[in-house]
Amino acid sequence: MAASKKQPLINSGEYQEVTIMFDDIPNFDNIAVSYKPEEAITLLNELFMKLDRLACKHSIFKVETIDDTNLTAKGAPKQTNNSCEILYHGRLA
Repeated sequence: MAASKKQPLINSGEYQEVTIMFDDIPNFDNIAVSYKPEEAITLLNELFMKLDRLACKHSIFKVETIDDTNLTAKGAPKQTNNSCEILYHGRLA
């Protein structure tokens, strides 16, 4: 499994517009029981690697991945005027 690359922490400060997105797999616990543990981990790893590539492509800041939830932000540390639109469309790409 590929190791996740941690981005440096953001210094605290004021930002005009920041959009936060939680990408969660609904009912993943119920879905995962139908897979072998290795298959469930591989599934999550492949999904989050794709999300990481999209984040990089659209300059979306990856905050953290915990269990089956991915937390990303746009508008910090680099400020943008249309962070919500970029984050939303970046995840649909």
